[in-house]
Amino acid sequence: MELEQVLQVATRGGASDIILKTDHLPRFRHNGVLVSLQKGHSLTSELITKWINHMIPERLRETFKSKGDADFSYEASFGARFRVNAFKQRGMTGMVLRIISSHVKTVEELQLPDICTKASNLKRGLVLVTGATGSGK
Repeated sequence: MELEQVLQVATRGGASDIILKTDHLPRFRHNGVLVSLQKGHSLTSELITKWINHMIPERLRETFKSKGDADFSYEASFGARFRVNAFKQRGMTGMVLRIISSHVKTVEELQLPDICTKASNLKRGLVLVTGATGSGK
């Protein structure tokens, strides 16, 4: 199993997140539900470490080694972009990747109320948009 294959399966399948954890099959979050990759093998710590070493920027290698945690971005060879959290926890290595969509949805596609269009056209003031992670803000 190769990293690029896992990333392609997730992006083509419309997943929002990829969860890679030692002794588990790769898992994808699709519409809020975790789904395991059906074909494949459980991931080893060595394989995940190899993938992290391939992805992690040089400037963060020492931080990851000493602190056991690093956040960075990654662009796959097929053009997809990801926000990555690599971690070491309880003697195991893992990472979670958030797929960054290249398509910015319109107000109509998001089915937002008219007030959102009005707020985006304001010339003065401060407009705060808040909500839970993954809620589309």
